[in-house]
Amino acid sequence: MDRGMASEENLQLITGRGYHYVIAARQSERDRWLEEFEFEGEEGFIEIKRLPAATNPYQKKTRVEVKKKECGGKVFILVISEERAAKDRAIRETQEKRLLCDRAAAEKLDGSYLRKTDRTDISAEEAWHIYSLLTRTENAFRAMKSPLAEKPIFHQLKNRVRAHIFLCVLAYHLLVTIEKTLHDQGVHTSWGTVREILKTHQVVTVVLPTPDGKVLKIRRATKPEPEQMELYAKLGVPAESIKPKKTWLKQG
Repeated sequence: MDRGMASEENLQLITGRGYHYVIAARQSERDRWLEEFEFEGEEGFIEIKRLPAATNPYQKKTRVEVKKKECGGKVFILVISEERAAKDRAIRETQEKRLLCDRAAAEKLDGSYLRKTDRTDISAEEAWHIYSLLTRTENAFRAMKSPLAEKPIFHQLKNRVRAHIFLCVLAYHLLVTIEKTLHDQGVHTSWGTVREILKTHQVVTVVLPTPDGKVLKIRRATKPEPEQMELYAKLGVPAESIKPKKTWLKQG
């Protein structure tokens, strides 16, 4: 979870139900632990092994290092990010006069952030990777809330809330399965790209009035393009989504 959910009340609710958490600690906690645990020392840091994004196998990842400290049954992971350091440095330089600490101490915070978990059985690297899944999940749900029209609709009944959550989770599993299936075959693309490629392959209904007063309705899919056929083949999905269906109706 991100730091917006990191209140002690929420954490107690999670652990009270037998679950664990990995969260983004608030910046005030980062500053406190930095001083108390001497996180700024270079000893004990390990570099994260970061794989290229599924959509870009040639991507060069910036350097990320983590250091772990345990206290009172909780684990704190200080993360030093090369990419984030530039952003923090720019913010610090514009707000330097407002900082409560001197510049030598402030510079040590550039590029750092804190993760917190109640899992004492995992390494700092494992905790970092677990939390990184949040970004992937947020991107997936962002896609579902717009193209898939899965936005919440102010449910007032418990069963409707449960149904909505179930559909979102089901859609998420489908989305991840599509991306992983393609990735395993060397196709480094995202769900968004897949959706754009397939959106022109549609199911249409043709309505044909006849001289004897009847109406013939034909329901069928359009012919897929070569690029769409290639995707279907790699996903193991039939290119013919539905078989043509004819229905006779009386006019009027």
